[in-house]
Amino acid sequence: MKVIDNFLPIEEFKKIKEVVCGINFPWYYNNVSSHKEDNIPMLNHIFYNYAEPNKVLSHYINLLEPLFHRLEITGLIRVKANLVFPSKKREKEHIDYPFKNSLTAVYYLNTNNGGTKIKNKLITSKENKILILDDNTPHTVVRQTDSEQGRFVININYYTV
Repeated sequence: MKVIDNFLPIEEFKKIKEVVCGINFPWYYNNVSSHKEDNIPMLNHIFYNYAEPNKVLSHYINLLEPLFHRLEITGLIRVKANLVFPSKKREKEHIDYPFKNSLTAVYYLNTNNGGTKIKNKLITSKENKILILDDNTPHTVVRQTDSEQGRFVININYYTV
């Protein structure tokens, strides 16, 4: 597991945040969050999904090139933006994919008291911070409670050399 603050140069970060957190970015309702049975709604924007016939699902994917380059990605599995809202409901621990040699990156676009919990460690949501872990590492979404604003993240599942 790696946690890196100030992951992208500030101008590249601001460009991504301005678009994804902006009023014209298209979000899609999902009635579940981490598991099909959790009934905790959130909004998603899927950029890429290997399991879809047309794998690139969003023309906004080029916006994320600085992230892909910095992560040294050689193959994508899934790329999505998540917008979760304040909640006191607890999420369940989950893994993203059971693939060998694949990684998950959680890129935080805004700062709040939510984050990602791995075992007993909380990685807090701080803008321009990234969490990188093996895809099969159990982790839990921690919803923010400190504001009405949503928690914006970009979740990338990928391979490197």
